[in-house]
Amino acid sequence: MKGVSLAIETVVFIILAVLVLTILLFFFTSQSGPAQQEISLQRQRAEICGRIATADPKCENFNGITSSDLNDLTDKVCVGIKLCTAGEDDAACVKKCCTIFCPR
Repeated sequence: MKGVSLAIETVVFIILAVLVLTILLFFFTSQSGPAQQEISLQRQRAEICGRIATADPKCENFNGITSSDLNDLTDKVCVGIKLCTAGEDDAACVKKCCTIFCPR
């Protein structure tokens, strides 16, 4: 009988260990989601603003990017980072969002 009880105890310990590791994994991955989203938005911002500043260092002319990139920058990226509001003018939003790349 001792051999059978040892196997049952081992299975119970393995189940408990897997349960604890699953709970820890869920906790740590749920905490990193917003940070990963913020990093992704900052990367997109740097990429698009860099292209705008390369084409026009004063960031007054948006010929360096496509209209879909401009819409992504003003509607999704800058609003997601909370540098612009949803209904703001594109030129004003780009000036606020790309302050690192464009002079005031």
